[in-house]
Amino acid sequence: MNKTLLIDADVLAFEASVIAEESIEWKEEMWTVHADMALAKARIVNRVEEFKEKLQADDIVMALTDRANYRRILNPD
Repeated sequence: MNKTLLIDADVLAFEASVIAEESIEWKEEMWTVHADMALAKARIVNRVEEFKEKLQADDIVMALTDRANYRRILNPD
């Protein structure tokens, strides 16, 4: 029997974006924020592989939020 892993990809995307961000203060009150997309992608791939291995899943389904989702029903903000 195949085991399918269902992943809330919003959480992975948020986590990867935080890890990939780098803030630079050029001078007082002047900041830029950069993101290393390769680092973010690698983080997601590594996390998915880690989940798949630990949970011994055969298949993976990843879901992203769109405009109509249960989160907005629970909390419109």
